[in-house]
Amino acid sequence: KETHPYQVPEIAEIAIASTNPSYLKWLVESTA
Repeated sequence: KETHPYQVPEIAEIAIASTNPSYLKWLVESTA
């Protein structure tokens, strides 16, 4: 709340059509 005045956080979804398998693995492990 100190860094922004918003009441509701934003949730964004980005569809990934194709990517490097190693990067995708890292991404899933980092954000799951």
